[in-house]
Amino acid sequence: MNNQLQKQKKLSDEEILMTIKELKKLNAQYTLKKSFVTYFKNLLKLFNVSSILITTKHKYFLGGFIEGEGSLNVSAKKIAEKGLMIDPEFSITQHINGAQILLLAMGVFQTGRLSYKSGSKATLVYRIDNRQSLKTKILPFFKTYVTPFSSAFKKYRIEQFEKLLILFEQGIHKSCDGMCNEILPIWDSLRMQKGQKNESFSNLASAQALVKKNNK
Repeated sequence: MNNQLQKQKKLSDEEILMTIKELKKLNAQYTLKKSFVTYFKNLLKLFNVSSILITTKHKYFLGGFIEGEGSLNVSAKKIAEKGLMIDPEFSITQHINGAQILLLAMGVFQTGRLSYKSGSKATLVYRIDNRQSLKTKILPFFKTYVTPFSSAFKKYRIEQFEKLLILFEQGIHKSCDGMCNEILPIWDSLRMQKGQKNESFSNLASAQALVKKNNK
């Protein structure tokens, strides 16, 4: 093991295509076998990144990177059974030539998945969407290495994100009233890109209406 982030070799276009293809295979294997340790080792090998001995210095470096490039998102998706589903997640995106940063994050959090961003030329996304992992790994990291250096706007988003996870843990989302009046307002407050054509819901009222319709 070493404690330095080595400079990653710049990949050619052909190497990028081959790497993305192999990454998809690794993700398919991970879905079937559920072994994070094996998955992570295979990713390090794929991107030719040495195993890193994580230090506090690495965590502060990662915290600064996340402050600028990381994202806490909450999406609302239409589903047939219940009307909609709310999905909180943490993610970082980076060009494939910067994969070592995403692998550092994966090494720190010991969970999550690295995937190709569909529609991009060579962008990777590191994503954690398991609510327990968000609560026990992401939020504590944010409180120590990110929030103390964040703007008031980002601190508000982190607070709202944590509030949402607490509400889920309490089962508030299981009732129509809880979903409409507590969960969805937080989702609406955390939406960054409102007014896009591909949005599942154009506004808070339309999401609330669907929940009420499916709970009659």
